[in-house]
Amino acid sequence: MQARRRATFETSLAPAGVVAALTDFSERRPEIWPNLDPGKFTVHELGTDWALVTEGSRRPDLWARERYDWSQPGRVSWRAEASNFCAPGSGVDVTVEPRPGGSRVTVDWQRRSASLAGLAIVLAFRLLGARLLTSMHKPVFDRLAAEEISPDLPGAGGARPR
Repeated sequence: MQARRRATFETSLAPAGVVAALTDFSERRPEIWPNLDPGKFTVHELGTDWALVTEGSRRPDLWARERYDWSQPGRVSWRAEASNFCAPGSGVDVTVEPRPGGSRVTVDWQRRSASLAGLAIVLAFRLLGARLLTSMHKPVFDRLAAEEISPDLPGAGGARPR
């Protein structure tokens, strides 16, 4: 089963900050993204505009080895290479556009289930897609803007492959 959902929202975080938050693969990543389980976070390879990482959540117990790409300005994409919930090739595309006082963010989520857990995730996104995507991303960007914290330059962050 597959689900495709899109959410668009605004944040006061500047476009560079949005991209930086999505592409910070340093040890800070689980702090930036509180749903990530630090025990599942591993940077396998890191380039100037791409990364291969494994990350996941504790509850539900999900993980994915994903290839991130931010070679196009204002766009960050990631695709699963292996996962306990989604099929290889499925993933997420985020586009960021400047707006007065911040950014307009569009999250396109396209996942195919690869397990019973994946089926539950896909069904949840079919029902609540835009709300789930907004609730997963907007609070992170808004918190970073409010705290005036901006992660290091996209993909930098001092992460070393493990």
